[in-house]
Amino acid sequence: APPIGTNLPPAFATNHVFSDVDDLPLEYLDTPIFWHIPRSAGTSMKSIFSSCLGKVIATEVGGLDEHRLDDRIVTIKKPNGLFVNVDLYTVEGITRAKNLGLVQSNLAEAMFTPFIHDSSVLFDKNHRGRLFTILRHPVDRIMSLYYFLRIYDNNIKKQPIDEFVRTSGENWMVRQLTGTMTGPIDEAHLNAAKEMLRRKFLVGTLEKKTESFRRFE
Repeated sequence: APPIGTNLPPAFATNHVFSDVDDLPLEYLDTPIFWHIPRSAGTSMKSIFSSCLGKVIATEVGGLDEHRLDDRIVTIKKPNGLFVNVDLYTVEGITRAKNLGLVQSNLAEAMFTPFIHDSSVLFDKNHRGRLFTILRHPVDRIMSLYYFLRIYDNNIKKQPIDEFVRTSGENWMVRQLTGTMTGPIDEAHLNAAKEMLRRKFLVGTLEKKTESFRRFE
């Protein structure tokens, strides 16, 4: 846990578009937004929401075909569910979604993105985001990422795992949670990231999937 008195990261401290976990009641115009951390069940969560629960979701799917050129927000039907025609897995796609009024359209019943800081522009004080995520033990996550990337990247195939760990990510999670995308980071950033998780996120863990799903319900 962060030290008592730790403040939210400056990028979020005065930007009240993400609800606190204990903000009740859940407002009708609030939209659940899942922070997709690589190799931490994000793909499974998308499948559960779209295929199992039948929810209309906003992911990267809307940027994979001709719908990326649409000039208005619509729902598109895919074999694995219903999606909004946006791409929240690129910064450019998030900007397009903002310009089209994704959140204000109320079409998306849940949203998924790896870019928490960038996605804040989608929301406003009347349409807030409700953040949730699944965390994975960092050793297990980096091992999974290493072996996954080796399938597609010949350079990583030649790279020892200890070198991959040293050069991979540059504290990507802390940077996303604090909005510090460039420059050095230190323990103060780490504590601010922890406070962001404590205040703003409903958190599950991959090691306790069943309990986590019950919590999200």
